[in-house]
Amino acid sequence: MIGVFYGLVLIELILLLLTPSRQQRVSIVFLVLLAIIFAYVSITVSDNWVYNWYYTHPEVPTKFEPVFNQVMQMATKVGLSYQQFKLVIFTIEMSCMAWGLNIFQVDNKRVVLLCYTAIQFFESGVQLRNYLMATVVFVAIAYLWRDKRFDTMYFVMLVGLAAGIQLAAVFFLLLLPMRRLRTRNAQLWFIGVISAGALLIAVPVTRHIYVLIVQAIATRLPVIGPKMLQYALRFEPGMIIILDVAMAVVLLLLFWRLEAIFKQTDNQPLQSSIRLGQQMALLFYSMVPLYLVAYNFDRILIDGLIVVFAIFAQILGQLTQRNKWLLLAIMGLLVGTYSFATYHYGTKYHNTYAPMIHENAMFPDKTYVMKEEWR
Repeated sequence: MIGVFYGLVLIELILLLLTPSRQQRVSIVFLVLLAIIFAYVSITVSDNWVYNWYYTHPEVPTKFEPVFNQVMQMATKVGLSYQQFKLVIFTIEMSCMAWGLNIFQVDNKRVVLLCYTAIQFFESGVQLRNYLMATVVFVAIAYLWRDKRFDTMYFVMLVGLAAGIQLAAVFFLLLLPMRRLRTRNAQLWFIGVISAGALLIAVPVTRHIYVLIVQAIATRLPVIGPKMLQYALRFEPGMIIILDVAMAVVLLLLFWRLEAIFKQTDNQPLQSSIRLGQQMALLFYSMVPLYLVAYNFDRILIDGLIVVFAIFAQILGQLTQRNKWLLLAIMGLLVGTYSFATYHYGTKYHNTYAPMIHENAMFPDKTYVMKEEWR
């Protein structure tokens, strides 16, 4: 199974590199294999076991958000098995990605799917709510980029829908005020304020003030207050927090450079994409104080990277051949480094990546043995 998967990934990558200037369509065979792996992940993975249990026990109330609950209940009433339910989720996610890419006017869809496979895919079959939310938010941000009449309203409505799937979607509403940070000075001031906030949380003396503020807010929110306290007062930074911060900084520097390169062009969609890229990088950097609070908050960065992939795919079509190879190399370095760090440090490798490849129900790897302490 693992050989087939990586073989297809290699074929997709070779096809991308052989013809980087041409329109790149997604391989149906590759997409079908992703669907199989997505749906038949082993139930030994803890989060997947939780979703499976609630799905097969619809009479038990869940703590999931209302929209996701409704989707689960509808699938149960129709009589879908848990694996079939996951196939439906995968279909919705891929449809949302295709919808968003069409709004973004991205022709090179292969590069987006390859980047998605490297960073998001192996968790998407486990964190069902989070990545379903991410693809809905992707469509919402595509409307924000298009910026026609009512598109801001569509953005807010779709983010609201996504929040009904996974509450973390509300963080993407920060893109609305960030659209006003158009000048370099405004963006630098914003970075300074966020850096100061991160420093206040990092220092034990001032952290106490943060704790008091969070407690005061959470006690007035009876529904989400307890969950807010659970995450906001965890103080367990992720093992790759340095890379989380570095990714935001490098992306901002890269989009600043791209702004300088295309400053004289009259291509308004491209200019809008570069500005959106800067706003996404600023959003990622605004999460730095939360990265110090709990490792979970890097999901905002990981979810939002789908938008960055779409922007890169747009820009590829506008570059000279030499600069196109340079951008592909930068993308490969960023995606490869972050993907390796994400899945090979902490618990993700043994709780997500390895079970997805080796323990899936359809093609189990009988030679693979998961150590007891990893479970």
